[in-house]
Amino acid sequence: IETCEIADLGRADRFISHRATSTIIGPKSNKEFLNKKIAELRTALMFTDNATEKAQLEKRLAFYSGKVGILKVGAATESEERALRYKVEDAVNAVQSAYRGGVVCGAGIALSEIMTSSPMLNAALKIPHKQIMDNMGLDPVVLKPGEAINVVTGKIGKFMQVGVIDPADVLIAGVESAVSIACLLLTTAGLIVEPPAKPKTE
Repeated sequence: IETCEIADLGRADRFISHRATSTIIGPKSNKEFLNKKIAELRTALMFTDNATEKAQLEKRLAFYSGKVGILKVGAATESEERALRYKVEDAVNAVQSAYRGGVVCGAGIALSEIMTSSPMLNAALKIPHKQIMDNMGLDPVVLKPGEAINVVTGKIGKFMQVGVIDPADVLIAGVESAVSIACLLLTTAGLIVEPPAKPKTE
Protein backbone atom coordinates (compact mmCIF):
# COMPACT_ATOMS: atom_id res chain seq x y z
CA ILE A 1 0.00 0.00 0.00
CA GLU A 2 3.02 2.31 0.46
CA THR A 3 3.65 2.24 -3.30
CA CYS A 4 0.09 3.21 -4.28
CA GLU A 5 -0.48 6.43 -6.18
CA ILE A 6 -3.57 8.48 -6.99
CA ALA A 7 -3.56 7.02 -10.52
CA ASP A 8 -4.07 3.53 -9.04
CA LEU A 9 -7.37 4.52 -7.50
CA GLY A 10 -9.20 5.09 -10.78
CA ARG A 11 -12.29 7.24 -11.25
CA ALA A 12 -16.00 7.03 -10.52
CA ASP A 13 -19.14 9.14 -10.84
CA ARG A 14 -19.50 9.28 -7.08
CA PHE A 15 -17.80 7.96 -3.95
CA ILE A 16 -19.60 7.84 -0.59
CA SER A 17 -17.53 7.03 2.49
CA HIS A 18 -18.80 6.33 6.00
CA ARG A 19 -17.06 5.12 9.11
CA ALA A 20 -17.65 1.41 8.39
CA THR A 21 -18.68 1.28 4.73
CA SER A 22 -17.85 2.89 1.39
CA THR A 23 -19.84 2.94 -1.83
CA ILE A 24 -18.46 3.51 -5.32
CA ILE A 25 -21.09 4.54 -7.88
CA GLY A 26 -20.39 4.46 -11.60
CA PRO A 27 -16.79 3.17 -11.64
CA LYS A 28 -14.74 4.21 -14.70
CA SER A 29 -12.63 1.08 -14.87
CA ASN A 30 -11.39 -1.04 -17.76
CA LYS A 31 -14.54 -2.45 -19.42
CA GLU A 32 -12.86 -5.72 -20.43
CA PHE A 33 -11.62 -6.37 -16.90
CA LEU A 34 -15.01 -5.38 -15.45
CA ASN A 35 -16.96 -7.73 -17.74
CA LYS A 36 -14.56 -10.58 -16.92
CA LYS A 37 -15.04 -10.03 -13.18
CA ILE A 38 -18.84 -9.92 -13.57
CA ALA A 39 -18.76 -13.21 -15.51
CA GLU A 40 -16.64 -14.81 -12.76
CA LEU A 41 -19.08 -13.71 -10.06
CA ARG A 42 -22.09 -15.01 -12.01
CA THR A 43 -20.35 -18.35 -12.49
CA ALA A 44 -19.57 -18.51 -8.77
CA LEU A 45 -23.25 -17.80 -8.00
CA MET A 46 -24.34 -20.74 -10.14
CA PHE A 47 -22.12 -23.19 -8.24
CA THR A 48 -22.78 -22.15 -4.63
CA ASP A 49 -25.56 -23.38 -2.36
CA ASN A 50 -24.39 -21.57 0.77
CA ALA A 51 -26.93 -18.81 1.56
CA THR A 52 -24.41 -16.50 3.25
CA GLU A 53 -21.84 -16.86 0.48
CA LYS A 54 -24.57 -16.39 -2.14
CA ALA A 55 -25.73 -13.14 -0.52
CA GLN A 56 -22.15 -11.81 -0.46
CA LEU A 57 -21.62 -12.74 -4.12
CA GLU A 58 -24.90 -11.07 -5.12
CA LYS A 59 -23.86 -7.92 -3.27
CA ARG A 60 -20.44 -7.87 -4.99
CA LEU A 61 -22.10 -8.48 -8.36
CA ALA A 62 -24.45 -5.56 -7.76
CA PHE A 63 -21.50 -3.28 -7.02
CA TYR A 64 -19.57 -4.43 -10.08
CA SER A 65 -22.55 -4.17 -12.45
CA GLY A 66 -23.56 -0.74 -11.11
CA LYS A 67 -26.95 -1.90 -9.81
CA VAL A 68 -26.75 0.00 -6.55
CA GLY A 69 -29.48 2.14 -5.08
CA ILE A 70 -29.13 4.29 -1.97
CA LEU A 71 -32.27 5.18 -0.01
CA LYS A 72 -32.10 7.73 2.80
CA VAL A 73 -34.93 7.56 5.33
CA GLY A 74 -35.55 10.28 7.87
CA ALA A 75 -38.40 11.46 10.07
CA ALA A 76 -39.21 13.87 12.89
CA THR A 77 -39.14 11.23 15.64
CA GLU A 78 -37.31 7.94 16.16
CA SER A 79 -40.51 5.85 16.24
CA GLU A 80 -41.75 7.49 13.05
CA GLU A 81 -38.41 6.82 11.37
CA ARG A 82 -38.52 3.17 12.45
CA ALA A 83 -42.02 2.72 11.01
CA LEU A 84 -41.02 4.45 7.77
CA ARG A 85 -37.89 2.32 7.50
CA TYR A 86 -39.99 -0.85 7.73
CA LYS A 87 -42.17 0.41 4.87
CA VAL A 88 -39.11 1.16 2.75
CA GLU A 89 -37.67 -2.30 3.50
CA ASP A 90 -40.98 -3.89 2.44
CA ALA A 91 -40.91 -1.89 -0.78
CA VAL A 92 -37.30 -2.89 -1.51
CA ASN A 93 -38.08 -6.56 -0.83
CA ALA A 94 -41.11 -6.36 -3.14
CA VAL A 95 -38.97 -4.88 -5.93
CA GLN A 96 -36.31 -7.57 -5.47
CA SER A 97 -39.01 -10.25 -5.53
CA ALA A 98 -40.48 -8.75 -8.70
CA TYR A 99 -37.04 -8.72 -10.30
CA ARG A 100 -36.51 -12.40 -9.50
CA GLY A 101 -39.97 -13.82 -10.28
CA GLY A 102 -41.61 -11.23 -12.52
CA VAL A 103 -44.84 -9.29 -12.05
CA VAL A 104 -48.52 -9.89 -12.72
CA CYS A 105 -51.69 -7.81 -12.68
CA GLY A 106 -52.36 -6.60 -9.12
CA ALA A 107 -55.43 -5.76 -7.02
CA GLY A 108 -56.38 -9.45 -6.91
CA ILE A 109 -57.18 -9.48 -10.64
CA ALA A 110 -54.51 -12.04 -11.56
CA LEU A 111 -55.79 -14.35 -8.81
CA SER A 112 -59.40 -14.00 -9.94
CA GLU A 113 -58.46 -15.10 -13.48
CA ILE A 114 -56.86 -18.38 -12.32
CA MET A 115 -58.91 -21.51 -13.01
CA THR A 116 -58.06 -24.67 -11.11
CA SER A 117 -59.71 -28.08 -10.80
CA SER A 118 -61.20 -27.03 -7.43
CA PRO A 119 -64.42 -24.95 -7.58
CA MET A 120 -63.91 -23.98 -3.92
CA LEU A 121 -60.39 -22.63 -4.59
CA ASN A 122 -61.61 -20.83 -7.73
CA ALA A 123 -64.28 -19.06 -5.68
CA ALA A 124 -61.78 -18.17 -2.93
CA LEU A 125 -59.31 -16.69 -5.45
CA LYS A 126 -61.97 -14.22 -6.63
CA ILE A 127 -62.52 -12.81 -3.13
CA PRO A 128 -59.42 -10.52 -2.87
CA HIS A 129 -60.40 -8.45 -5.92
CA LYS A 130 -64.05 -8.35 -4.85
CA GLN A 131 -63.05 -7.22 -1.35
CA ILE A 132 -60.82 -4.44 -2.74
CA MET A 133 -63.70 -3.17 -4.91
CA ASP A 134 -66.11 -3.33 -1.94
CA ASN A 135 -63.66 -1.46 0.29
CA MET A 136 -63.51 1.38 -2.25
CA GLY A 137 -67.27 1.38 -2.79
CA LEU A 138 -66.92 0.44 -6.48
CA ASP A 139 -69.18 -1.75 -8.59
CA PRO A 140 -67.73 -4.79 -10.42
CA VAL A 141 -66.08 -3.87 -13.73
CA VAL A 142 -65.66 -6.14 -16.75
CA LEU A 143 -62.00 -6.03 -17.77
CA LYS A 144 -60.27 -7.25 -20.92
CA PRO A 145 -57.30 -9.65 -20.63
CA GLY A 146 -54.24 -7.74 -19.40
CA GLU A 147 -56.34 -4.81 -18.17
CA ALA A 148 -56.74 -3.57 -14.61
CA ILE A 149 -58.56 -0.86 -12.73
CA ASN A 150 -56.67 1.48 -10.43
CA VAL A 151 -59.14 1.82 -7.54
CA VAL A 152 -57.44 5.04 -6.37
CA THR A 153 -57.42 6.97 -9.66
CA GLY A 154 -60.29 5.11 -11.34
CA LYS A 155 -58.24 4.60 -14.51
CA ILE A 156 -58.71 1.43 -16.56
CA GLY A 157 -56.00 0.14 -18.92
CA LYS A 158 -52.98 -2.14 -19.22
CA PHE A 159 -51.95 -3.02 -15.68
CA MET A 160 -48.38 -1.79 -16.18
CA GLN A 161 -49.62 1.59 -17.43
CA VAL A 162 -52.16 2.22 -14.65
CA GLY A 163 -49.74 1.04 -11.96
CA VAL A 164 -51.57 -2.02 -10.65
CA ILE A 165 -48.73 -4.51 -10.20
CA ASP A 166 -47.95 -7.38 -7.84
CA PRO A 167 -44.77 -9.50 -7.65
CA ALA A 168 -45.65 -13.05 -8.74
CA ASP A 169 -43.64 -14.61 -5.88
CA VAL A 170 -45.60 -12.58 -3.31
CA LEU A 171 -48.95 -13.79 -4.67
CA ILE A 172 -47.74 -17.41 -4.72
CA ALA A 173 -46.57 -17.14 -1.11
CA GLY A 174 -49.89 -15.55 -0.13
CA VAL A 175 -51.94 -18.33 -1.72
CA GLU A 176 -49.75 -21.02 -0.15
CA SER A 177 -50.15 -19.42 3.30
CA ALA A 178 -53.93 -19.08 2.86
CA VAL A 179 -54.31 -22.72 1.79
CA SER A 180 -52.17 -23.83 4.73
CA ILE A 181 -54.33 -21.87 7.19
CA ALA A 182 -57.54 -23.19 5.59
CA CYS A 183 -56.29 -26.76 5.97
CA LEU A 184 -55.45 -26.04 9.61
CA LEU A 185 -58.96 -24.67 10.24
CA LEU A 186 -60.51 -27.85 8.82
CA THR A 187 -58.95 -29.86 11.66
CA THR A 188 -59.83 -27.34 14.38
CA ALA A 189 -62.62 -28.34 16.78
CA GLY A 190 -63.87 -24.82 17.46
CA LEU A 191 -63.33 -21.15 16.59
CA ILE A 192 -64.24 -17.83 18.18
CA VAL A 193 -65.12 -15.30 15.48
CA GLU A 194 -66.82 -11.92 15.31
CA PRO A 195 -69.94 -11.62 13.14
CA PRO A 196 -69.64 -9.17 10.24
CA ALA A 197 -70.96 -5.71 11.05
CA LYS A 198 -74.44 -5.06 9.66
CA PRO A 199 -74.88 -1.86 7.63
CA LYS A 200 -76.81 0.83 9.49
CA THR A 201 -80.30 1.56 8.17
CA GLU A 202 -81.92 4.95 8.58
